[in-house]
Amino acid sequence: MASTARSTLGRRLGVLVAGAVVVTALTAATTAAAPPAMGAPAGGPVPGGPLALGTMASNDPELGSRTARRPADPACAFLYRKGRYTPLDTLDGRPTAHTGINNRGQIVGGYDADGTTLRGFVRDQRGNYTSFDAAPGALTAAYDINDQGTAVGTYGVTEAHGFARRPNGAVATIDVPGAPSTFLVGVNNRGAVVGSYVDADGREHGVLLERGRMTVIDHPDAPDDPAAINTAASDINDRGQVVGYYADANGTYHGYLYHKGRFTRIDPPGAADVARFATTVPLGVNNRGQVVGQFVDAAGMLHGYLWEQGRGFRTIDPPGGASNACVELPDVGRVCGTIAADINDRRQVLLPAPGAFFKGRAVPIG
Repeated sequence: MASTARSTLGRRLGVLVAGAVVVTALTAATTAAAPPAMGAPAGGPVPGGPLALGTMASNDPELGSRTARRPADPACAFLYRKGRYTPLDTLDGRPTAHTGINNRGQIVGGYDADGTTLRGFVRDQRGNYTSFDAAPGALTAAYDINDQGTAVGTYGVTEAHGFARRPNGAVATIDVPGAPSTFLVGVNNRGAVVGSYVDADGREHGVLLERGRMTVIDHPDAPDDPAAINTAASDINDRGQVVGYYADANGTYHGYLYHKGRFTRIDPPGAADVARFATTVPLGVNNRGQVVGQFVDAAGMLHGYLWEQGRGFRTIDPPGGASNACVELPDVGRVCGTIAADINDRRQVLLPAPGAFFKGRAVPIG
């Protein structure tokens, strides 16, 4: 049924807002069909083959630029730099998830527009928001933005599609040919984008899309079991370093840094080893090679972290961040804490509302 498929897509888009899973509300949203991807061949995706690119209308005329109307809530989102936490505002007083930041201070994300609709947004340096829909009637989540102002993300009604939004508001669909679902979550200043796709057998693969060509990223330790999340990529810097995560045979998530065909494992000390739990997930990488993400400790607490090769890990937890917001998760219970979603070259770390958003999926998958 369409409503079931739509709620599933809502979970895959990471619609965890204000400590509650917004699933039932999404099932009541409009079921208008998303525009089909153009140029996808009948067969499965071919590494090195061309991408499917389509275009669609730009911003909804009812949306557009506006300024946040509610004072910053210290229990929601922060910018962190050099030990200082700066709270961020919300859009129209609605649950708002800030997920990507560039070197110019522009921020992208998604917000719950009316309890049934997830829309993307771009926030400029002055705090003005421009909201948009990637397609009419579709759930839209923007996850990253480069210094040229191109934002990438994922949209869908019953199936997921990647998109790129230009600074002029024009939106283009980007789909892996032959894949039932494509999730895009990271972009660099060279225009390369990363994310994941699900193949016809239900397996998930990390993917790098650059200059019209595709590179599949599969961690060698990821199992073949389609019931587990296999490999996903979450961000890329201008040096071509890709960060992401994979599930081992027990379904426990581990982080990785991928560069020139080599994988470096990223697992913070103290991360829990719990089956089917997102214990270690890198989400952002800057051009200095600094990586931010999240991990869950043995006590079930969620922490943000900063990792740099040769320097190790540093935990990032805003004041009260471990107790101000919690999420009730199936088969797991209550999880509270912090997510570090992105980092720019100015070492500004973006901390969404705890439990609010996750690049590409809810936490955990189950």
